[in-house]
Amino acid sequence: MRFSGQFLEINPDAKFLDGEQVEGIHLVTDFDFVRQLQVRFGQCANGPTDFFPAMWPVNLSTGNISSLESEPHVVTPKPYGTRYLLYVNPSGEMFLENMTQHIFRIDDDHAIQMISSDGQSITDVILDGVVTRVSEKHPDAGRLTFVIMDATLCRGVGLTHMGISQRIAFVKDAIVTPRLEALKNGTIKSDGEAFNLDIVDCKESYEAEKFLSEEFRDVLFKYPLLSILFIPRDKRYTCGTCYDVFQWKENDVCRAVFRLKIPEGSSAT
Repeated sequence: MRFSGQFLEINPDAKFLDGEQVEGIHLVTDFDFVRQLQVRFGQCANGPTDFFPAMWPVNLSTGNISSLESEPHVVTPKPYGTRYLLYVNPSGEMFLENMTQHIFRIDDDHAIQMISSDGQSITDVILDGVVTRVSEKHPDAGRLTFVIMDATLCRGVGLTHMGISQRIAFVKDAIVTPRLEALKNGTIKSDGEAFNLDIVDCKESYEAEKFLSEEFRDVLFKYPLLSILFIPRDKRYTCGTCYDVFQWKENDVCRAVFRLKIPEGSSAT
Protein backbone atom coordinates (compact mmCIF):
# COMPACT_ATOMS: atom_id res chain seq x y z
CA MET A 1 0.00 0.00 0.00
CA ARG A 2 1.28 3.46 -0.92
CA PHE A 3 0.13 6.98 -0.04
CA SER A 4 -0.52 7.69 -3.71
CA GLY A 5 -1.12 5.32 -6.57
CA GLN A 6 -3.08 2.09 -6.53
CA PHE A 7 -4.25 0.85 -3.13
CA LEU A 8 -2.72 -2.62 -2.96
CA GLU A 9 -3.47 -4.06 0.45
CA ILE A 10 -4.86 -3.38 3.89
CA ASN A 11 -2.34 -3.12 6.70
CA PRO A 12 -3.89 -5.22 9.51
CA ASP A 13 -1.94 -3.19 12.07
CA ALA A 14 -3.35 0.17 10.94
CA LYS A 15 -4.70 2.18 13.88
CA PHE A 16 -7.31 4.90 14.01
CA LEU A 17 -4.99 6.87 16.27
CA ASP A 18 -1.36 5.95 16.76
CA GLY A 19 -0.51 4.71 20.21
CA GLU A 20 -4.05 4.25 21.47
CA GLN A 21 -7.18 2.20 21.01
CA VAL A 22 -10.39 4.19 20.62
CA GLU A 23 -13.43 2.28 21.83
CA GLY A 24 -16.04 1.63 19.17
CA ILE A 25 -13.81 2.19 16.12
CA HIS A 26 -12.46 -0.75 14.13
CA LEU A 27 -10.42 -1.30 10.98
CA VAL A 28 -12.41 -2.57 7.98
CA THR A 29 -10.57 -5.58 6.51
CA ASP A 30 -12.86 -6.51 3.60
CA PHE A 31 -10.76 -5.31 0.66
CA ASP A 32 -13.59 -5.18 -1.88
CA PHE A 33 -15.76 -3.17 0.50
CA VAL A 34 -12.87 -0.81 1.25
CA ARG A 35 -12.42 -0.20 -2.47
CA GLN A 36 -16.14 0.54 -2.83
CA LEU A 37 -15.88 3.21 -0.15
CA GLN A 38 -12.69 4.66 -1.64
CA VAL A 39 -14.44 5.00 -4.98
CA ARG A 40 -17.41 6.65 -3.28
CA PHE A 41 -15.17 9.20 -1.55
CA GLY A 42 -13.34 10.00 -4.78
CA GLN A 43 -16.47 10.34 -6.87
CA CYS A 44 -18.16 12.68 -4.39
CA ALA A 45 -15.07 14.90 -4.38
CA ASN A 46 -14.81 14.86 -8.19
CA GLY A 47 -11.35 13.48 -7.57
CA PRO A 48 -9.23 10.34 -7.66
CA THR A 49 -10.26 6.98 -6.25
CA ASP A 50 -6.72 5.63 -5.89
CA PHE A 51 -5.45 8.08 -3.30
CA PHE A 52 -6.87 10.28 -0.53
CA PRO A 53 -9.25 12.68 -2.35
CA ALA A 54 -8.75 15.99 -0.58
CA MET A 55 -7.57 19.57 -1.00
CA TRP A 56 -3.98 20.33 0.02
CA PRO A 57 -2.63 23.84 0.67
CA VAL A 58 0.85 25.17 0.02
CA ASN A 59 2.84 27.02 2.66
CA LEU A 60 2.42 30.78 2.73
CA SER A 61 5.69 32.64 2.31
CA THR A 62 7.10 35.98 1.25
CA GLY A 63 7.42 34.48 -2.21
CA ASN A 64 3.72 33.82 -2.75
CA ILE A 65 1.95 36.14 -0.34
CA SER A 66 1.24 38.60 -3.16
CA SER A 67 -1.18 35.98 -4.52
CA LEU A 68 -3.61 37.02 -1.79
CA GLU A 69 -4.19 40.22 -3.78
CA SER A 70 -5.55 38.36 -6.79
CA GLU A 71 -8.94 37.51 -5.26
CA PRO A 72 -10.77 37.66 -1.91
CA HIS A 73 -9.74 34.98 0.57
CA VAL A 74 -11.32 33.65 3.73
CA VAL A 75 -9.39 32.21 6.65
CA THR A 76 -10.07 29.21 8.87
CA PRO A 77 -8.12 27.82 11.83
CA LYS A 78 -6.72 24.30 11.61
CA PRO A 79 -6.08 22.28 14.79
CA TYR A 80 -3.31 19.79 15.39
CA GLY A 81 -4.52 16.27 14.75
CA THR A 82 -5.07 13.51 12.23
CA ARG A 83 -6.97 14.23 9.03
CA TYR A 84 -9.92 12.01 8.15
CA LEU A 85 -12.93 11.87 5.87
CA LEU A 86 -16.06 10.98 7.84
CA TYR A 87 -18.75 9.20 5.84
CA VAL A 88 -22.35 8.47 6.85
CA ASN A 89 -23.87 6.15 4.26
CA PRO A 90 -27.57 6.13 3.28
CA SER A 91 -28.21 3.45 5.92
CA GLY A 92 -26.69 5.57 8.68
CA GLU A 93 -23.50 3.52 9.07
CA MET A 94 -20.41 5.61 9.81
CA PHE A 95 -16.93 5.17 8.36
CA LEU A 96 -13.67 7.10 8.40
CA GLU A 97 -10.93 7.16 5.76
CA ASN A 98 -7.40 8.20 6.69
CA MET A 99 -4.71 9.59 4.42
CA THR A 100 -3.39 6.11 3.61
CA GLN A 101 -6.93 5.19 2.51
CA HIS A 102 -7.52 2.75 5.34
CA ILE A 103 -11.16 2.60 6.37
CA PHE A 104 -12.46 2.41 9.94
CA ARG A 105 -16.03 1.68 10.99
CA ILE A 106 -17.74 3.26 13.97
CA ASP A 107 -19.88 0.76 15.87
CA ASP A 108 -23.56 1.65 15.91
CA ASP A 109 -23.57 2.02 19.70
CA HIS A 110 -20.67 4.51 19.46
CA ALA A 111 -21.92 6.43 16.42
CA ILE A 112 -22.02 10.22 16.41
CA GLN A 113 -25.64 11.27 16.46
CA MET A 114 -26.73 13.60 13.69
CA ILE A 115 -30.35 14.68 13.45
CA SER A 116 -32.06 17.43 11.49
CA SER A 117 -34.10 20.24 13.01
CA ASP A 118 -37.23 18.13 12.47
CA GLY A 119 -35.70 15.13 14.25
CA GLN A 120 -34.77 13.04 11.21
CA SER A 121 -31.49 11.12 11.09
CA ILE A 122 -28.95 12.69 8.78
CA THR A 123 -27.26 10.39 6.26
CA ASP A 124 -25.37 10.54 2.96
CA VAL A 125 -22.63 12.80 4.34
CA ILE A 126 -18.89 13.16 3.70
CA LEU A 127 -17.06 15.53 6.03
CA ASP A 128 -13.39 16.52 5.76
CA GLY A 129 -11.84 17.22 9.13
CA VAL A 130 -9.26 16.68 11.83
CA VAL A 131 -9.47 14.33 14.79
CA THR A 132 -7.99 16.15 17.77
CA ARG A 133 -8.47 16.63 21.51
CA VAL A 134 -9.77 19.56 23.53
CA SER A 135 -6.97 21.63 25.08
CA GLU A 136 -6.18 21.50 28.79
CA LYS A 137 -7.68 24.90 29.68
CA HIS A 138 -11.24 23.83 28.86
CA PRO A 139 -13.73 21.94 31.07
CA ASP A 140 -13.90 18.98 28.66
CA ALA A 141 -10.11 18.81 28.28
CA GLY A 142 -8.86 15.74 26.47
CA ARG A 143 -12.17 14.95 24.79
CA LEU A 144 -11.68 13.41 21.37
CA THR A 145 -13.32 15.57 18.70
CA PHE A 146 -13.76 15.53 14.94
CA VAL A 147 -13.39 19.16 13.87
CA ILE A 148 -15.06 19.70 10.50
CA MET A 149 -12.85 21.70 8.13
CA ASP A 150 -14.77 21.13 4.90
CA ALA A 151 -17.26 18.80 3.21
CA THR A 152 -18.09 17.33 -0.18
CA LEU A 153 -21.53 15.85 0.54
CA CYS A 154 -24.29 16.69 3.02
CA ARG A 155 -27.68 15.00 3.18
CA GLY A 156 -27.15 13.76 -0.37
CA VAL A 157 -26.38 17.24 -1.72
CA GLY A 158 -23.05 17.63 -3.49
CA LEU A 159 -21.11 20.61 -2.17
CA THR A 160 -17.99 20.65 -4.32
CA HIS A 161 -19.32 23.42 -6.59
CA MET A 162 -19.81 25.80 -3.64
CA GLY A 163 -17.28 28.19 -2.12
CA ILE A 164 -15.67 27.26 1.20
CA SER A 165 -17.85 29.64 3.25
CA GLN A 166 -20.98 28.18 1.64
CA ARG A 167 -19.85 24.62 2.33
CA ILE A 168 -19.14 25.37 5.98
CA ALA A 169 -22.44 27.24 6.38
CA PHE A 170 -24.38 24.40 4.73
CA VAL A 171 -22.93 21.79 7.09
CA LYS A 172 -23.34 24.02 10.12
CA ASP A 173 -27.02 24.62 9.35
CA ALA A 174 -27.78 21.02 8.38
CA ILE A 175 -25.78 19.11 11.00
CA VAL A 176 -23.93 21.05 13.68
CA THR A 177 -26.58 23.54 14.86
CA PRO A 178 -29.44 20.97 15.04
CA ARG A 179 -27.10 18.58 16.87
CA LEU A 180 -26.16 21.20 19.47
CA GLU A 181 -29.80 22.09 20.02
CA ALA A 182 -30.75 18.41 20.38
CA LEU A 183 -27.95 17.87 22.91
CA LYS A 184 -29.03 20.95 24.83
CA ASN A 185 -32.68 19.95 25.09
CA GLY A 186 -31.92 16.30 25.75
CA THR A 187 -33.33 14.91 22.52
CA ILE A 188 -30.04 13.08 22.00
CA LYS A 189 -27.22 12.12 24.36
CA SER A 190 -23.51 12.13 23.65
CA ASP A 191 -22.83 9.29 26.08
CA GLY A 192 -21.10 6.47 24.28
CA GLU A 193 -20.16 8.45 21.18
CA ALA A 194 -16.68 7.63 19.89
CA PHE A 195 -15.92 11.35 19.66
CA ASN A 196 -17.58 14.75 19.66
CA LEU A 197 -18.33 16.85 16.57
CA ASP A 198 -17.38 20.49 16.00
CA ILE A 199 -16.82 22.83 13.05
CA VAL A 200 -14.50 25.74 12.23
CA ASP A 201 -15.56 29.30 11.47
CA CYS A 202 -14.64 31.22 8.32
CA LYS A 203 -13.53 34.84 8.50
CA GLU A 204 -12.37 37.38 5.95
CA SER A 205 -8.61 37.53 5.36
CA TYR A 206 -8.25 40.88 7.14
CA GLU A 207 -9.51 39.15 10.30
CA ALA A 208 -6.69 36.58 10.36
CA GLU A 209 -5.14 38.21 13.44
CA LYS A 210 -8.19 37.26 15.50
CA PHE A 211 -7.13 33.63 15.29
CA LEU A 212 -3.86 34.54 17.03
CA SER A 213 -5.41 36.43 19.95
CA GLU A 214 -5.28 35.03 23.48
CA GLU A 215 -9.07 35.12 23.66
CA PHE A 216 -9.38 32.94 20.58
CA ARG A 217 -6.75 30.43 21.70
CA ASP A 218 -7.81 30.26 25.34
CA VAL A 219 -11.59 30.68 25.10
CA LEU A 220 -13.10 30.55 21.62
CA PHE A 221 -11.04 27.75 20.02
CA LYS A 222 -10.87 24.70 22.23
CA TYR A 223 -8.11 22.90 20.35
CA PRO A 224 -4.34 23.24 19.89
CA LEU A 225 -3.85 25.51 16.87
CA LEU A 226 -1.63 24.19 14.07
CA SER A 227 -2.09 26.78 11.36
CA ILE A 228 -4.35 29.23 9.56
CA LEU A 229 -5.65 28.43 6.09
CA PHE A 230 -6.23 31.10 3.43
CA ILE A 231 -8.75 29.89 0.85
CA PRO A 232 -10.19 31.85 -2.10
CA ARG A 233 -13.75 32.75 -1.20
CA ASP A 234 -15.22 31.10 -4.30
CA LYS A 235 -12.82 28.13 -4.35
CA ARG A 236 -14.57 24.90 -5.24
CA TYR A 237 -13.53 21.72 -3.48
CA THR A 238 -10.58 20.68 -5.65
CA CYS A 239 -8.55 17.54 -4.95
CA GLY A 240 -4.77 17.66 -4.99
CA THR A 241 -2.29 20.44 -4.28
CA CYS A 242 -4.00 23.83 -4.58
CA TYR A 243 -1.49 26.58 -5.27
CA ASP A 244 -4.06 29.25 -4.45
CA VAL A 245 -4.78 27.80 -0.98
CA PHE A 246 -2.22 28.77 1.65
CA GLN A 247 -1.28 27.49 5.08
CA TRP A 248 0.44 29.77 7.56
CA LYS A 249 2.01 28.61 10.82
CA GLU A 250 2.89 30.98 13.60
CA ASN A 251 6.62 30.38 13.38
CA ASP A 252 6.74 30.93 9.62
CA VAL A 253 8.54 33.93 8.11
CA CYS A 254 7.78 36.99 10.27
CA ARG A 255 7.68 39.28 7.26
CA ALA A 256 4.49 37.53 6.17
CA VAL A 257 2.87 38.17 9.53
CA PHE A 258 3.11 41.93 9.24
CA ARG A 259 2.03 42.02 5.61
CA LEU A 260 -1.10 40.07 6.47
CA LYS A 261 -2.41 42.84 8.72
CA ILE A 262 -4.87 44.18 6.15
CA PRO A 263 -7.34 46.86 7.32
CA GLU A 264 -10.98 46.04 6.69
CA GLY A 265 -12.11 47.26 3.30
CA SER A 266 -8.59 47.54 1.93
CA SER A 267 -7.33 45.48 -1.01
CA ALA A 268 -3.68 46.25 -0.38
CA THR A 269 -1.15 44.00 1.31
